[in-house]
Amino acid sequence: MARADGFGGGSVQFSADCIPAHERRRMEEKVAQFSESVRELHLAGSTSPASYPFVPIAGTAWLDRFILNFVDLDPTGGILDWDCSAFTYDGHQGHDIDLRTFGEQDIGVPVFAALDGTVAAWHDGEFDRNTSAQGQPANYVILFHGGTHYTWYYHLRRNSVAVTNGQSVRAGQQLGLAASSGNSTGPHLHFESRHNGTFYEPSKGQCGPGTSGWVSQIAIPRHTWIEDFGMHKGGISAATFFPNNPPRAGTFVRTGTFQPIGAWYIAHNQPANSSWRARYRRPNGTTFHDSGTQISTNPFYRWGNWWFYYNLNPDIAGTWTLELSINGQVMVNAPFQVLDAGSVPANRVPNPVTAALEPAWPTTNDVVFCRVTGPLLADPDYDLVRFRFEWMINGVRVRQVTNAAYSDALQRGLVRAGDVVTCRVTPSDGQTFGAASQAQTVTAGSGPRLAITRQNDRVVLSWPTSLVNYAIQSNTNIVSTNGWVRSLATPATVGGNHWLTNSIGAGPRSFRLIWP
Repeated sequence: MARADGFGGGSVQFSADCIPAHERRRMEEKVAQFSESVRELHLAGSTSPASYPFVPIAGTAWLDRFILNFVDLDPTGGILDWDCSAFTYDGHQGHDIDLRTFGEQDIGVPVFAALDGTVAAWHDGEFDRNTSAQGQPANYVILFHGGTHYTWYYHLRRNSVAVTNGQSVRAGQQLGLAASSGNSTGPHLHFESRHNGTFYEPSKGQCGPGTSGWVSQIAIPRHTWIEDFGMHKGGISAATFFPNNPPRAGTFVRTGTFQPIGAWYIAHNQPANSSWRARYRRPNGTTFHDSGTQISTNPFYRWGNWWFYYNLNPDIAGTWTLELSINGQVMVNAPFQVLDAGSVPANRVPNPVTAALEPAWPTTNDVVFCRVTGPLLADPDYDLVRFRFEWMINGVRVRQVTNAAYSDALQRGLVRAGDVVTCRVTPSDGQTFGAASQAQTVTAGSGPRLAITRQNDRVVLSWPTSLVNYAIQSNTNIVSTNGWVRSLATPATVGGNHWLTNSIGAGPRSFRLIWP
């Protein structure tokens, strides 16, 4: 067993209110002024707040966005969340949704309107890289949703607020960027729900009974997992680690002497006194160095950041592997390159990702999300990957943004029935673009009309050209759902229409257009 030559980390501890009392009073005064101006809307509004269709920040919950704190439902000095856990702190009034590092903040992580609404108040211009809670003011947006329903978006990036007082906004519209302004120890969004002049918890469970305030509520995961991982050449200390963007390296050049080779990672739901083990394996799979089982004298950590390194002198060039285990379970097999002396490391493109639209078949009332899935190890050099999202409706670009999140959103109201919605996602390490992935769908509603005419002993089919390559199917028994056969013939294109001619058979035949 060998202790690491460098080791550190720990958990996030936060006990002060995200929004200090003096700041909250100022915000409530602004809301009261706005409420008086829309008094009739308050009186005519719904008696219950509308449900949220999504978490209002770019990324995907429990993938690259971690909800660290929920609303504290214990009215005494204790803490209690809606799922009967202690995943909050005393007096917390919202949801804290984390970014992983300041590196993500610098690239940008959009914050979206959870519902259609009106801007009731906003503030911008405050410092946004705070790492201690000293009662500082924050950048924020407050939206009014009718009745007495408001949502607060707090800790935004300086000069990122994209709306103004009295402006009408649509669900999914970008309000600003997440950061660490205000009473904050690291970049995150504080999302607060308010109704009848006070805060409330939209998530419901055994310790928070009632009807969920989410269209589709997500559960709290309880297993241990690694959210982020990278390798490095040393240079990490308690002062330079989280929430700063840690050093990253995927290639090491042999020098004939010892050099630090290590890793850092963010882990969730680590039991008390967890163990970890690092094995460095040569290209042929043999073990070069084994740390043995190391015990961390930690309490239960729901959110933990860790780093270590060993001074090693690799004995051969090639693709090595660092195997990291937690509590006896292999969590990561991380490849890294070792080059012979004199070699110059070359930058490598990010690993492939897959884009998908959510919902897959949206209506005109939906906010459409483009979500990215890919490996935990997003880049072979462990560079911080960002994604360029290109949104097109019927081939016309309507939004293009580069962010450090695994999703982006197309606000409600931009698409019409039958529109073709396309999202193209291209990963980048800041130097080189990787392979693009594209997702496409058609908005629910009336699609292209299929025209059928008879010319002597032939049947002529025609339909408008579009971005979607619709296919023709035929069926001699329309009652049968299994009798549809796809036509292999290639249609001609004339005058903005596709044309296809078929012979008339002995019996009746039905035709239809299908999504390819």
